[in-house]
Amino acid sequence: MRVFFYVLKMDRAYKFHKCDPATGSVLLESLMSFYTFKKALSLILILLINEGMAQNSLSLAGSSSHISGPNCWNGALYAAGVVENLRFTHPEEWLYLLEKNCEEIKNPKRGDVGRLYSDEAEVHGFIHLEDDLIFAKHGMATKDGYKIMSYEEMLDQYGKSRSCRISGSNEASCFHHLKYYRCYQEEEEGQKFSTLEEGLEKILFSSVTKKSFGETCDSESFKTRETILKDILESLEQVDYQDLSPDEIKKEQSYRTQVYEIEVSNRSYKCKDRKKKYALIRELKKRIKEIYN
Repeated sequence: MRVFFYVLKMDRAYKFHKCDPATGSVLLESLMSFYTFKKALSLILILLINEGMAQNSLSLAGSSSHISGPNCWNGALYAAGVVENLRFTHPEEWLYLLEKNCEEIKNPKRGDVGRLYSDEAEVHGFIHLEDDLIFAKHGMATKDGYKIMSYEEMLDQYGKSRSCRISGSNEASCFHHLKYYRCYQEEEEGQKFSTLEEGLEKILFSSVTKKSFGETCDSESFKTRETILKDILESLEQVDYQDLSPDEIKKEQSYRTQVYEIEVSNRSYKCKDRKKKYALIRELKKRIKEIYN
């Protein structure tokens, strides 16, 4: 039996993650046949993911948003029940919520959060399922969907620095650190951004807001986005920085990035008045800047 070893620095010690390709390949082969069927994948996830995890995360595998933004850190926090909405999550918010809602552990169980990081930056977040299975969103682009994959496949991409992957080096300094966390669902401090959170998720995932090639500002998808943006702006009229909770303060960079990605998506609408396709989204950018400044 061949055994592959991945060396990951955990604090100052080394963790050897064993993977049996023979057994793993059979399991992955059976899972792969389900990837095009979301409902079947949901059943697999129900068996694998902790009972305490948010049930609405179970249908994510095999899907993605139709606008870039939602990423690995948001996906892990959402699946663990720490956050309620899908969107981009900045590393600063990710680390804050891990510290606030989770405790570091040594031996993960299914449903626990995995964190890969270097000495300089955060690298990846995922959900531990089994000894050789994880669940994650692998990037913020629309092509990077939520999926189940083996540790081996995940570590091939995130286990060590890009320069070392290119050079083929296996120096100890190449490998990223790995930690695990067990998270607890706590009520979020402050609800001033609930309409914003729900609205962003609708724009990112709703079939009604998904644009097709060549659509104009008269299309249903654009008009629906406009309606949602108006509701968000109305909800933010009386929001002041001094009234924000610590949780809400940490969301600034996450919101800025996600709103920018929606603005980028709006660029491809064909409108007689070019200013119209940007008007409300830029008004939202301005309002977020005003709140946090």
